[in-house]
Amino acid sequence: HKAIWAVSLPQTNPTCDRVTSYLFPSVPNLEHWAFVARGSIPGLVDSEAYFVAQYNSDSYIPTAAQREEERRSEGQKFKFVADLVENCKRHAALLLCTTRTKTHVWVYLPVKNELNNEYEFRGDIIRDPDGTLVSEGYDEYLWAKMRRPLKLGELNELIYTSDLVGKEYTAAEHNCQMFAKSMFRQA
Repeated sequence: HKAIWAVSLPQTNPTCDRVTSYLFPSVPNLEHWAFVARGSIPGLVDSEAYFVAQYNSDSYIPTAAQREEERRSEGQKFKFVADLVENCKRHAALLLCTTRTKTHVWVYLPVKNELNNEYEFRGDIIRDPDGTLVSEGYDEYLWAKMRRPLKLGELNELIYTSDLVGKEYTAAEHNCQMFAKSMFRQA
């Protein structure tokens, strides 16, 4: 199963943020998004695993040629890492949080509005101020089905086919929201 989880970014000045969004409508809203996949661990009964892939200003996803060059040189100039969290939805959600005081994480996708066939907000994972888990277990409304079942290695390889391969991070064009949407579409 797959989803996009979101968290609000710390706001420096709400008035400034409103002016910025008015003057620069192409700049995304002040939320950090991550692609999250949920699955099970083969051979373990009642096990859950969360694959959390995030793209931020420190991220760069190398092209196929750059990856091949790294393999030959045995170096690791480019590094993009996704996290795997076993049996703890709360810990998976907290990976998105940048501060201990802003721990409200919610599901941005996958639920579709039946009237207009658009995806809409659906449900909290954890809430402020103490990071309380409010969505335990599996809730079918908070997840979309994958196109086909994927193993961990296949999920990881999707990163290298995303729309942001070989592009430097920019707040307006190459950002976490574009990455999460690209991964969601592909998975």
